[in-house]
Amino acid sequence: MTSTAVHLNLQHAHPTSERLIVCDDELNLAEFAQVIDAAFDLTGEARCLFVRPPKPPVFTESVVYTAFPDAESGEKPLAQTSLAEAFGQLRRPLDYHYGHSTDWVISVQSIGEIPNDQEPTPRLVHGAGPDTAEGLESPRIMSTIRDSLMAELAGVPDAIERRQFIAPGVNDVKPLPLLERLSFCDELAAGERVATCLNWRRR
Repeated sequence: MTSTAVHLNLQHAHPTSERLIVCDDELNLAEFAQVIDAAFDLTGEARCLFVRPPKPPVFTESVVYTAFPDAESGEKPLAQTSLAEAFGQLRRPLDYHYGHSTDWVISVQSIGEIPNDQEPTPRLVHGAGPDTAEGLESPRIMSTIRDSLMAELAGVPDAIERRQFIAPGVNDVKPLPLLERLSFCDELAAGERVATCLNWRRR
């Protein structure tokens, strides 16, 4: 069975939030979306789609993969497109868009195939940077709150007021645990989420 090593990078995240996962290249994109959601701790409740961006002169048009494709516009169905087909022989990069805004966008890059892979898939190989805090609406807001938390812990006088203004919903959270949550990946937890998100077809 051939697997694909995939690098995922959450755009506009600071610090950098990335995951390296290995997936069966026969997964369809609807299943692969569940793997990405698990890798970054997204709930999976929002609408998602994949976009293969244009990259002249090799790729002249973008391609959209969605759950409800518009055939007239050339969109393709998630559930009927395999990961191998989406990447193609040239390992074309994709963007994963989650939610109704453009704020949660994850760059998806195949970094190579693993022939005769005997290990269970999907699996997390490496994780760095925070999981998403979906309730905070965007990576930019996550980064802004993280900066204000560092200022707060350093004793900057107006840092608490800034954090309360930016995200009033996290006023009662202690600053140090929240700073750690917005800075680091819990690889054990992320690995468990990835390993179990497709239990019904795990090999």
